[in-house]
Amino acid sequence: AVVSTQSTGNIARNNRRASWTVVILSTIFSILNIVLLVLRSFPHFTNISGSTFLNLVFPFCFIVASINSAINPVVYFFRRSDMRSFVKRYILRRISFRRNTVNVNSTAIDNC
Repeated sequence: AVVSTQSTGNIARNNRRASWTVVILSTIFSILNIVLLVLRSFPHFTNISGSTFLNLVFPFCFIVASINSAINPVVYFFRRSDMRSFVKRYILRRISFRRNTVNVNSTAIDNC
């Protein structure tokens, strides 16, 4: 099969873009998990007992792990045009639905 140069260029551009997205997500993941790794290793180098340390740090570890998961959709939103158009359509649909609901309710009240 013959592939046009324009199609090959689009594939190459999409591959580069996807690669950069993976690099961004991997960097964020690594930074947040290095913090967790350091915190988990901390009791081995200090006099803090493991149970006391874990009780003090677990809420922080949980928040950091959650931040990593919460950041991924934000990164995808800025990196992918189809994600931006989906969010735009969703928001416009919700606004339109709310306007129609308000109009129906006001019409029902006027007819009473």
